[in-house]
Amino acid sequence: MFLKSDLCLTDSKAIALVLHVMWEALEPFNVEVGHGMESDMQCRFDTLRAGMSALYATRVVTKDQIIKCIEYMRRTLFGHL
Repeated sequence: MFLKSDLCLTDSKAIALVLHVMWEALEPFNVEVGHGMESDMQCRFDTLRAGMSALYATRVVTKDQIIKCIEYMRRTLFGHL
């Protein structure tokens, strides 16, 4: 719902790519264990930013959509970790 309503994405390929980037940022095996919660969260945000930057470079998303996505992840999904 967020991708279609807030980001106004309609292309199914773009939606799939953004969802993949979001999922990669939440993947439990993408962070190094034992470095503390702050380090783990920073690693997740770095993964999210890198993925969204790659999508921006290929013109899948705009800068405004990236900002909204990062803020959404910070408020909702990362807030539960």
